[in-house]
Amino acid sequence: MISLAKYKHLSIEERERMYAWKEKGWSLRTIAKKLNRSHSTLSRELKRNQRYGKGYLPCYAQRRYERIGAKQRYQAPLKGPEILLYVRNHLRPPHLWTPETISGRLRKETKGRLTITPECIYQYIYSKKTGRDKLWKYLPCSRKKRMVKKGRKVKRTGKVPNAVSISKRPKYVERRKQAGHWETDNMEGSKTSKAALSVTRERVTRYTNLKKMKNQTKMVKKLRL
Repeated sequence: MISLAKYKHLSIEERERMYAWKEKGWSLRTIAKKLNRSHSTLSRELKRNQRYGKGYLPCYAQRRYERIGAKQRYQAPLKGPEILLYVRNHLRPPHLWTPETISGRLRKETKGRLTITPECIYQYIYSKKTGRDKLWKYLPCSRKKRMVKKGRKVKRTGKVPNAVSISKRPKYVERRKQAGHWETDNMEGSKTSKAALSVTRERVTRYTNLKKMKNQTKMVKKLRL
């Protein structure tokens, strides 16, 4: 009695050997013993891959197997149709949930059976496959292009010479009991505008002095002088 291996698809090498032995006139049962396969498997292989009266060709059978296998491995976006429908239904009106909310509620409602990360949902929203749907317009900020995940980086154009860190100022300043301690900072506008606003405030009286600067680096240059 032949011990057959666990079922798996024929390889290109097995197809070529079967074709060569079949051309020599060997029976399918004899070929099956040589390949340690079931003769019914080889019979189905020959019937499925007869090419319009040209007979069986191993290369054609292999290409057909790879093409069908690729279609079978296709999955709907977002790990499956059930998750896909859930995400699309709750992303759009009337729900308008964020990807973070959708991810959390999906896990809770299915008791962990279905899961999807917020990052995966964001990638789906901004992918080329959903370009016509414009799913980005249902997000809170409705940005057409996705921003960098970690946000904008703080630009360090330079340090003020001999500057003292705010963490080193005396503790009594924190209590706001003594007048004369000021805090200042610059407020930037849009990226296309070079102007900025200098805001200086006294900590006790809360008196505020505002001054427009033509150049955002003007304050740093003055302090360096």
